[in-house]
Amino acid sequence: VPDKTLHHGLQVEDGTLALIFRNGQYQGTLEPGYHEFDSFLQRLFGADGGGTGHAILLDARSAEIDFYLDRITTTDGIEIDARVRTLFKVTDPKLFGDRFLTGRTTFSQQDLSDAFHGEVKTAVRERLGQKSLDELLATPDLRELIEAAVKERLEGAFAGAGLKTDGVRLADLTGEAVETLREKMAEFRRKTLERELDRRLQDALREEKVTLFRDEHDLNAEFERVTHGLGLESAGRERERKAFLQQAEKELERAGLQMDWSIRHEHVKHELEEERMRRAAEREGRREYLDDELSENEKRFAQKQGHEKEQAATDLEVARQGIEALKAVKEAKHEARQREAQLDLEVERQLLDMRGGAE
Repeated sequence: VPDKTLHHGLQVEDGTLALIFRNGQYQGTLEPGYHEFDSFLQRLFGADGGGTGHAILLDARSAEIDFYLDRITTTDGIEIDARVRTLFKVTDPKLFGDRFLTGRTTFSQQDLSDAFHGEVKTAVRERLGQKSLDELLATPDLRELIEAAVKERLEGAFAGAGLKTDGVRLADLTGEAVETLREKMAEFRRKTLERELDRRLQDALREEKVTLFRDEHDLNAEFERVTHGLGLESAGRERERKAFLQQAEKELERAGLQMDWSIRHEHVKHELEEERMRRAAEREGRREYLDDELSENEKRFAQKQGHEKEQAATDLEVARQGIEALKAVKEAKHEARQREAQLDLEVERQLLDMRGGAE
């Protein structure tokens, strides 16, 4: 406040708290509003004592600060980095001023972060060190429990500086292992969704009583039973036959897709197993042994995958040949029925001609 005004005063804005010091001694706090300290007459007659004063303005609302923590080891021996966000506010201005403002000309958020970085890292390390990386990424409720425990652990340290902790949030976990596991989990969730869709398709097909017949004799017997029971005419039987064969082809394609999904699922499991083996080998310093083991696993997996693909191709080819054979049999039967009908008509015509001649 300028010295040559009629009085000294201070405007404290809403959401702000003023710490008042006179001659270097803390005098108290001022709430939002305008506060007058003295007048021109008081200073004219020396009633103000000739002292000096200053005020420090604090934001009384809740504030956030991020703590960046590195090299935190989980229970499965994986080092990760973490970003922890704390929400706090000033509850004891005098204690806060004595701790952070005495003798300072400036104060920043970084000063506050540096003051509590050790306590925050210790509290987070104690909790994260009791869990595995898989649990931290896959269990949201677990992270909430950890945040509550860290908040409780930090309340004492913050209270000693005139602060109150309103909340702690484990904002992010980073690191090479974290990103790799997140990618694997995303792939696994996608595969799980595909599997669920496939299961629903199987249930729908089962409800409609659609069965894949790979054997020509079984397929032929089922078709004959259906056509006989419904008593379809020639055109109706043909439409039914085509619909039946189309459904069988769709089921065959679905079976091929399911087998392909199984192969890809096995591939993901193989990659996850390789990752676990690599971590174990790195901790024990046996990289050479791990490389040999991984190479052997890749060979076995490649052989197994090749065999499964060959078997799948063979099964699909056998099924296709069965369907083609069935089509040929049905077409031959259809042609035979047509020839038989024509022969019946010819015999009937000859009988009519003979009767006409006799008459």
